[in-house]
Amino acid sequence: MKTESPAEDGVPAAGNNAANDNAANSPAVKGSTANGNVSNNGAANSPAVNGSAANGNVSNNGPMEDANRQGRRIQVLSPDVARKIAAGEVIDRPAALAREFIDNAIDAGSASIELIIEAGGVRRTELADDGGGMGREDLELCWRTHATSKIRNIEDLNSAQTLGFRGEALAAAAAVSRLEILSSLDGREAWTLEISSGGERAEIRPGRRRRGTSVRALGLFDSIPARKRFLKREGTEAGLCKQALIDKALAFPSVSFRFIQDGNLKLFLPPAASLKERFAACLLSQTEENFLHEIHASGGGFQVAVVAGGPELWRRDRRQQYVFANGRRIQEFSLLQALEYGLQGWFPNGVHPVGAVYVQIDPALADFNIHPAKREVRFKDGGAIHHAITTALGSLVRHGSLARETRAAQAEVGFANTPLGGAGFANANSGNAGSFEAGSVNALSGGGFDNALSGGAHHPEQHLWTGAAAHGGERSYGA
Repeated sequence: MKTESPAEDGVPAAGNNAANDNAANSPAVKGSTANGNVSNNGAANSPAVNGSAANGNVSNNGPMEDANRQGRRIQVLSPDVARKIAAGEVIDRPAALAREFIDNAIDAGSASIELIIEAGGVRRTELADDGGGMGREDLELCWRTHATSKIRNIEDLNSAQTLGFRGEALAAAAAVSRLEILSSLDGREAWTLEISSGGERAEIRPGRRRRGTSVRALGLFDSIPARKRFLKREGTEAGLCKQALIDKALAFPSVSFRFIQDGNLKLFLPPAASLKERFAACLLSQTEENFLHEIHASGGGFQVAVVAGGPELWRRDRRQQYVFANGRRIQEFSLLQALEYGLQGWFPNGVHPVGAVYVQIDPALADFNIHPAKREVRFKDGGAIHHAITTALGSLVRHGSLARETRAAQAEVGFANTPLGGAGFANANSGNAGSFEAGSVNALSGGGFDNALSGGAHHPEQHLWTGAAAHGGERSYGA
């Protein structure tokens, strides 16, 4: 008898016996078809395993499912469902809330930002700032979909200098949490806005606060349990919230940041004098800070600053490599490649440099509106930016190697403390390194990297390689 003929690895199990009901019990394994070739209803008992089809001449769909499918018609979703779907593109976890809240605080001109989370940000994600607050009229509108003060028409997208511009962050937060906003324009009058979970109703009343805004999201995804199940454990979500804050802090060194997790201060970043100083404070030890360099380059419509570690500072992976465009951290492989390519030959095989690329570009030359969370940017001429970065870093590598070789030669003859013979290389590759600027690609004439990232922080004296002398030039990172 062929009563137990399992189908293995895609081979059909066939009883070849029309009179044998037992053939119908052949299980289909790993995508195979259990085919008893019988006209007996017992064939319907053949189990299908791992997505296989049990073919006993019985439809898997069933008449009820087919009828339901045929009866479906296109309809417009209710506003509540539409809001929650759209919110999922912006707010997918607590770290997204933190990112959007910080963006709004920076756009408001805040000098101090504090992020507070509880239970990984699910129970509570709150941000407090000291920037320009909102009056009652603005507060009543701020949480509405596409309500914004940052653009007025489609042409404004070509000149928007702010981190946010779509007017969807607070609307998305209100759709997936209970949102509370307390804001004051001048510290004398303040208003509190409370929005129920799902954005079904809002209430506004007088409050008390100094100048600035506090935004609090409670019970994230309480109204969408299915999405809540896909969150990670609390510690992981908290770590992602902290990283979201670090991403913003790296690009805005003049702003003070505090991160409080479950009542404990986990990170404090006071204002920094330079991108290099802030990078070190966020990611490196005090000893490693000595091996950082900061260089600058520019091209048509863009300026670039690069913070990079010397050959003494490297990692086994690329987790401490960052790219920013107009203050946003973006996923841009070509510019990460430029960082590695420009420093080629300076590091042992199999390791990667530590560093960050900061691009400040005319908004008309980049499209920031191609990704729901603005993590991607389309540059009009990404090749020019790539070339500027690799050229500047290549100069750093060449001159840095020359400086080390010169110091080594001087040490051999007892002149380790003498200058470099007027060669013009000043502090480009030592523990006390200032910034190194590649004159071959920089058209700023020592004038600095103006109108860049951090809202007014000024850098200490920098050094411009000219082939004859090192010139000081103050670098201004005005917003």
